[in-house]
Amino acid sequence: MPDTQIIDLRGEIEPGRDSRIFPHGFLGSSNESLELQVKAIHGELRTLKEFESLQRIGIACYDGDTDLVKPFAQSLAGLEPLERLEMALSDMGSLRHLARDRGIRIIDEIRPEAPGRLGELYRMGIRSSMTLPIYGQERLLGFIFFNSTKIGFFCGTIPERLGIYAKLIAFLLISEVMSVNLVRAVTKTAQEVTRLRDFETATHLDRMSNYARLIATKGAKRWNLTDEFIEHVYWFAPLHDIGKVAVADTILLKPGKLTDVETLKMRRHVESGVAIIDAIVAEFGPHTIRDIDMARNIIAFHHENFDGSGYPAGAAGHQIPIEGRIVALADVFDALTSERPYKRKWSNEEAIAYISALSGTKFDPDCVDVFLSVQDDVVGIQQFFGDEASS
Repeated sequence: MPDTQIIDLRGEIEPGRDSRIFPHGFLGSSNESLELQVKAIHGELRTLKEFESLQRIGIACYDGDTDLVKPFAQSLAGLEPLERLEMALSDMGSLRHLARDRGIRIIDEIRPEAPGRLGELYRMGIRSSMTLPIYGQERLLGFIFFNSTKIGFFCGTIPERLGIYAKLIAFLLISEVMSVNLVRAVTKTAQEVTRLRDFETATHLDRMSNYARLIATKGAKRWNLTDEFIEHVYWFAPLHDIGKVAVADTILLKPGKLTDVETLKMRRHVESGVAIIDAIVAEFGPHTIRDIDMARNIIAFHHENFDGSGYPAGAAGHQIPIEGRIVALADVFDALTSERPYKRKWSNEEAIAYISALSGTKFDPDCVDVFLSVQDDVVGIQQFFGDEASS
């Protein structure tokens, strides 16, 4: 292993202070996805002769709750994309030490017998790499990967020069994560202020958001979803029922069947949720939180049915955004397999039979097909995020 150099990426970056760090106004494109911004940075670098063999920049995000390192965005020059791979940081010795030491890992020559991801990089033509951890507010957020087709590329002044761009990319990811956390913090505060006593526990939100990410990941090629899109589904899924802060506890926690009037009041939580997210956007500005429209879609469409019989808009088929179709299935499955004041806990087999019977009417058939193919992973999520009520 070559000598390592420490670059601190804990957020001491201020946009506009240094044109070398923020060339050509990259931070001015807040409406663009992080992947598009990384591609712009990569393209800028490759206009310089010494960086022509820098063939890939990749970003992985880290989920501290599950210990998973997950692909988030990448830019490739003449290479096929890598297969999506998620791994526990605790199982990745080199990256684990890198995160602990906050250093730079430089591999001068990737060998053909290299295991795991490095072996995949070799087979796609990559011969050397440089990896850095990203920290925000003293918390590990992910990693940046620079890959070259040239052996020994990351020598001399190259690491220092790329460090400038690494800080820029780190800033972009930090901004992305912190903006999502802002929305989630505001909605959580709204729940606490109104003293919501809902059956939708923290473990329900953990499970259903992981189910949603699982469906999106498995169906990514089918729906042409990016890694960034998949993570946003996971991040925003827990906001789906924020509108229930406006529903009275007498309705929300009623053990028996709701009356027609109560049902109408319960259904208004969708409009209330949309109003809350719109108020957040109005307060902080439409460009503060990237992909906030996805959060709005999840809230607005998660009770729509594929055949148009849902509410509140009666949207049908592909009028329902894919994120809404995914979250609808994930939410119902966890509700069925959890105990509620008005129902017993169903077995996975019962819930799967119910969902399968409603494929094409209540649920998107593609989502159902994908979900049925990942049942081993579903059980793993259930085991990891146990039911609070049964603990």
